[in-house]
Amino acid sequence: MESPVGEMTNDLKGPSVPHVLLCFGFFLLNIVSFQVQILPNFDGYTDKNFYGFLFGGFFGVIALARFEYVDALRVRSRKSFEWTLISAKKLVRSFTLLGWLFSVWHAISWVRELTRLWS
Repeated sequence: MESPVGEMTNDLKGPSVPHVLLCFGFFLLNIVSFQVQILPNFDGYTDKNFYGFLFGGFFGVIALARFEYVDALRVRSRKSFEWTLISAKKLVRSFTLLGWLFSVWHAISWVRELTRLWS
């Protein structure tokens, strides 16, 4: 018999794999933005560095916050477990920190490109 929606089961719950993949995806998009412009260019005011900044400095941090929230709920339920090979928390935090650092470089490069357009 299936449990109703919202009811807690006795199953152990590990880290949220979709949230880990989301954080990794934003990190990957940040890295790809160094070479390729994924989204459209709006009359030269946005370029690959703008999108790299968004993926690493904004969306990556939001994805980390969502992962931490879901993980805290799972730990609070006392029915959670951690991966044996590497901690999911450390992995996601590392992706986000590196993505944030790369986004600083993207922001600097984007501003440099904007000043070239206006001079």
